[in-house]
Amino acid sequence: AAADDDLANLDKDFRDFHDELVVGRQPKHTLTSGSGEICVLTLVPVLEALSVVAFLFYGIACLLSPKLEVEFNRYQLARWRVLVGWLEIAGALGLVVGQWFPLLKVAAAAGLVLLMLCGLWARWRVRDPWYAMAPAFVLAVVNFFIFLSAFRSL
Repeated sequence: AAADDDLANLDKDFRDFHDELVVGRQPKHTLTSGSGEICVLTLVPVLEALSVVAFLFYGIACLLSPKLEVEFNRYQLARWRVLVGWLEIAGALGLVVGQWFPLLKVAAAAGLVLLMLCGLWARWRVRDPWYAMAPAFVLAVVNFFIFLSAFRSL
């Protein structure tokens, strides 16, 4: 019974967190200044902006950078480099256009999560250290959060 109560409280806390930071409802927690209350910045738009910038940067670099060409050769995935670059750019643009077409945001975020999981697999295969895998892991988590937020708001 106590475990069920703890689980119910955890679910309520998550829903409150989601309502405040993800859906954008008026937060219960505010910062105050001399001029009154200031709403706490919502988290998802910030994560989306960071993801868009990161994937535009990495997508363009994937297409143009000789360093990434060498990296894809090291992963034994040279033939996929151009496709990966275009998919990263398409995913970033999908997040932007998804502001007006929510289903597109869901698809773009899901695609970027899958892309980063493939990136983690490729780095694991060549035995890269954990810190080399960290950017792909963080971007996978960020885009999974964006995916959940967008999916729940459909």
